[in-house]
Amino acid sequence: MVSSFGSEYHKEGSLRANAYGHHIISGSSFDTSSFGSNNQASAGMTAELLEDMSIIDDLYNEYGDTSEPDEIANESRHRERELLLYDMYQSEAQYIMNLVIARDAYLNPLRKQIPAQTSHGLLSGRIVCTDQELRLLFNNIEQLLELHQDYLAKLENRFRIWGPTQLISDVLRQMFPILKEYTPYMKAFPSAVVTYERLYKVQAFRKFTKTCQDESGHLGRNLFHLIQAPLTRIPHYVSIAQLLVKYTDHLHPDYAMIVQYAQRMQLIAADVQNLVDDSVRAARVMDVYTSIQNPPSLVTLYRRLHYSGELYKVQSSGSGSSSAGMRHFYLFNDMLIWGRAKDSKGGPVQYKGHIELTNAKVRMVGPERTERKYALEIVTIEQQSMMAVSVVSNGLSLNNVASTSMVSIHLLAANSQEEQETWVREIQAVADMLHNQRQAKIDRGK
Repeated sequence: MVSSFGSEYHKEGSLRANAYGHHIISGSSFDTSSFGSNNQASAGMTAELLEDMSIIDDLYNEYGDTSEPDEIANESRHRERELLLYDMYQSEAQYIMNLVIARDAYLNPLRKQIPAQTSHGLLSGRIVCTDQELRLLFNNIEQLLELHQDYLAKLENRFRIWGPTQLISDVLRQMFPILKEYTPYMKAFPSAVVTYERLYKVQAFRKFTKTCQDESGHLGRNLFHLIQAPLTRIPHYVSIAQLLVKYTDHLHPDYAMIVQYAQRMQLIAADVQNLVDDSVRAARVMDVYTSIQNPPSLVTLYRRLHYSGELYKVQSSGSGSSSAGMRHFYLFNDMLIWGRAKDSKGGPVQYKGHIELTNAKVRMVGPERTERKYALEIVTIEQQSMMAVSVVSNGLSLNNVASTSMVSIHLLAANSQEEQETWVREIQAVADMLHNQRQAKIDRGK
């Protein structure tokens, strides 16, 4: 039996172009004339699809042979596969929309202002960004857009002639050469974050990009959000591939090739997983920076967000300890910073302090140190150099450099034993990493 979803692709469909010049299908279940902005239309198509499938279920209930559970299971898996392919198409169209907005709403306007700001001169105060900064910020995003538009067009062509035994693996495999272009994008992404942070501090840039966002009509998609879009795309394709294997019948003519496609996709994802993780963690540093009031300088080429959560900052005294209330803590790969929420309505975090973890030790502490349960103690040792001048009898002076250590103790408390153990483990992991890096430098210098 063929569901209405499959039969829709045998209907005549006409190609037309949307506002961004990309062809979409009209007159079939894959009509995406708004590329995700028309959620009502997409919901309507989904509702129509589910209604059609409901009719099929009614026919099964009335005429079907309930003694054949395998046939019913196969039909259910077939419908799941059709819905998955529909969602895959919608996701690809939405992703292309994000890349189009990045190009048309931000990259092209920023590119056009470069010659204009040169003619106005430095004293005009109109310097927004340079051509080199644009290259660092957007990298090869235009090339990715062109490749994905071509890929989506091939999906459209296949879905217009869709049937229950139609192949899709040959189209899916054309994604492999596209994915090679993601490696340079992710390798350069930490530089893009540093560039964005530098530009973010310039009022002219913030004002210009805010105008770009307002004029685009996509208020929920700021520039930094859009340039992050490629980072999670490969894991998305792996997830789709695994589900396709699950929902494709073993006897389907495309099954073996889909299995091979999924296996190769997993290998590609494994090769770039470290790059994906590193890029996402670099992006989160910028997210923290923009969410805190009066933060220290956070964004660097090598700083990464390691962990975040809430802890109590405990004030220690000779007679006991007292809590300063819940604070937001952000653990980076070199330090721990904290702040206090401005209000109970989710306002920005107010920066309060930080702890350098270069020479840090962390441990769980019991009630002998604080009345709060689930407490932990961070001990840091900071080396300080002091210059001493000695005068000798012949009128000459001798400079001596003395080194002293300053020990700082910080008491924190979690809400549960699980959180306590997690924080101790994560902070210790950062401290160990910093120790190993310092030791490696010493060994190289020998």
